[in-house]
Amino acid sequence: MKYTLSLWFLLLVACNSIGKNNVASEELRPNILFIMLDDLGYSDLGCYGSEIRTPNIDQLAKHGTRYTNFKTASMCAPSRAMFLSGNYSTIVGHGRMIRPGKDDYLIGKKGYEREITDRVVTFPKLLQDAGYYNAIAGKWHMGYAPESDPSNQGFEDSWVLMEGYSNHYNNRGLGLIIKDTLTQFRKNGKSIDWPKDTFSTEHYTKQVLGYLDKANEKQKPFFIWASYTAPHWPLQVPEDWLHKYEGTYDEGYEVLRKKRFESLKSIGILPENAEFTPPMDNFPAWDTLSDEQKARESRKMELYAAMVENADYHIGRLIDRLKANAQYENTIIVLMSDNGASNTDLYNDPRGGYCRLHHDNSFENMGKPSSWVGHGISWANSMMSPKLGYKTWYSEGGISVPFIISGGYTQGNGNIRKELFEIRDLAPTFLEMTEVEYPEIYQGKPVAQPTGKSVLSLLKEGKSLTEEFQNRIFAAEERGHAYLRKGDWKIVNFGQASDTAQFKLYNLRDDLGERLDVSKENPSKKQELLHEWLTFKEETGILLN
Repeated sequence: MKYTLSLWFLLLVACNSIGKNNVASEELRPNILFIMLDDLGYSDLGCYGSEIRTPNIDQLAKHGTRYTNFKTASMCAPSRAMFLSGNYSTIVGHGRMIRPGKDDYLIGKKGYEREITDRVVTFPKLLQDAGYYNAIAGKWHMGYAPESDPSNQGFEDSWVLMEGYSNHYNNRGLGLIIKDTLTQFRKNGKSIDWPKDTFSTEHYTKQVLGYLDKANEKQKPFFIWASYTAPHWPLQVPEDWLHKYEGTYDEGYEVLRKKRFESLKSIGILPENAEFTPPMDNFPAWDTLSDEQKARESRKMELYAAMVENADYHIGRLIDRLKANAQYENTIIVLMSDNGASNTDLYNDPRGGYCRLHHDNSFENMGKPSSWVGHGISWANSMMSPKLGYKTWYSEGGISVPFIISGGYTQGNGNIRKELFEIRDLAPTFLEMTEVEYPEIYQGKPVAQPTGKSVLSLLKEGKSLTEEFQNRIFAAEERGHAYLRKGDWKIVNFGQASDTAQFKLYNLRDDLGERLDVSKENPSKKQELLHEWLTFKEETGILLN
């Protein structure tokens, strides 16, 4: 009799377990694989008109959706702060990338702590509280204090670069100030040495592959951030990638900008009636260069292209692992850049003494671990074609980036969408997607509510965003560059944001390249936007000298 009752009990437990598992499988919460490339230009991917070979990313676009009007901050730390919080960067504590000797008046001021403050709660912390497994590998750049470490911001596993830059093979830094001669890496909150002779993109991919496997073993939903440092300078690639693009860029940067523009139009990223905007004039024309100078310039872009293709190869490995682990069908994959293409060539900059002392940029050594090559202003113009400007600027060249949504969780078949939204909208989107609410009080302290808005209906179901949504205020400041956008109208200040008289007015519907200041023709519109800017500046705590 005892045996019979035990048997019935076991059968009852088994039936109940099967029922629970079936419910769980029907209510699977989505996984998120977030891939962020560093300083990638708007037109640097094959699916965005580039000659660079990116077959794996192109496949994501083919089975997903590309967005043409997604915006970020103009530099990396403010972008990451907005991403993690769904709020403006000053609210988080990363109002500006502070330059030693130039922005010292901001150090210690509210909004410029250069740490993640308790004024916000990051969405990974909320996901972790809701049972998600979170992990990050790559660039962090969100502060050095214990409270800012990934291990205290919702990430169970992390292997990160603490600074915004490093040699891709070791821990050699910039040397602009004494403390940045060597970069720091941490694993799960503890300092760790860089693995000798290992290339950054390969190393970070190895970590992410391990995280995907760990999530699979745990049978938990995940948010995993592949925060690559490629293709941020120094332009370095493994030995067998050094010559993949030899001769590709011998026609020069002006030709590349025009070719990219035509390609963007042909695939529908740019409208058919878009007019070509010539490059800026703050660098020498290609035909004025000597043969030796042309060779060096071409080599820079060859190395950059190889870095992008190498990143694409490793991203393909991540997608393959998702599919091998049967995780792909329930994963949303987001791929983007953190800001526009960089204009920096530190080795040839007056500030680059430390770089020149510790690196060899001879032609034969370019791209190797002991070099420190940057592509500079000229090629950045081409990468951002047909936009004006590049990283640090709040013209469109500093904040326009490729943005792709793909994976089994989403609906898309190579669509191209033109809705306007930005990086602070992603945290609210991910929270709605995972059915996690942002609290008014967290751990006993009131927290600022996100200013971003969820775009889940657009990303998952393809529903259009309302005109009201796209006509809200988009605004920011960085190193004196500032902007405010409302619909098609935009005011921009090129480095003198403390002087409202220096703002120019553009209509982006008619002038994608921001070359025609229409302030005189539209004085009331400019005053309206200037009033909005001053209100925004006060509300968000932006400080200007």
